[in-house]
Amino acid sequence: MKIKLNVETVKSLFFSDNCAGQNKNKAIAGMYLHAMNTFNINSICHYYLEPGHTQNEGDSMHALIERSARRVNVYTPMQWYVLAQSVKKTGQPYIVQEMAGYMKDFKSLGEVYCRNLKGAASLKSPEWQRVKALRIEKESPHVLFLKYSCNTAPFIPYIGRLEEPERNILGPEPIGNMSTVSKAKKDDLLYMCRQLIIPRDHHLFYENLPVENSHNEVNENEVHPETRTKSVKKSRKRTKK
Repeated sequence: MKIKLNVETVKSLFFSDNCAGQNKNKAIAGMYLHAMNTFNINSICHYYLEPGHTQNEGDSMHALIERSARRVNVYTPMQWYVLAQSVKKTGQPYIVQEMAGYMKDFKSLGEVYCRNLKGAASLKSPEWQRVKALRIEKESPHVLFLKYSCNTAPFIPYIGRLEEPERNILGPEPIGNMSTVSKAKKDDLLYMCRQLIIPRDHHLFYENLPVENSHNEVNENEVHPETRTKSVKKSRKRTKK
């Protein structure tokens, strides 16, 4: 991103659906505000399409990958790279960027930039569920402009107050390449390896899965073998489907 934004960008536009967990929240707003204060961007606008009118080429891409995955067994996350690259039978194949080491967690920036957001006139906090568009401008890098309707109504400014100097704000946290699983889940996965439900070629991946720290984990000896067997049978049925 830094390389692509070395030249001056007049305006960055984003369009998405209204999924609050993915596209309409403090983490997204914090990411945009951080980008505005970090890169050479004049403005960022994000428009949320009307429900029922959000279909785009990304939907057909996801559908094609999902249909192709039904015909093969996917045992590890790394196999999705090859699957996504090879699903198209005609035309140019999809370009798949492996994100190892490049995935970032922007939740902390959302808390930094958007914790104290208040409407300039109403002094109210943003109503994220109602947002139809948001905008950030270079002239006001700490102001989030929100719009609650799709008509010509003006954007409403929401002003944030940083609790520490901008130079002390760290960038987004990198997301580790390995996910953690509960001890009970890893025990089940290793049991499936021993039963060869998972092929031997993938056993090393599951053996090296880190276990999350939790005080509520069930001791391995307390899990009844019959319970574990039933769990594996259910997993096997889902795999066949």
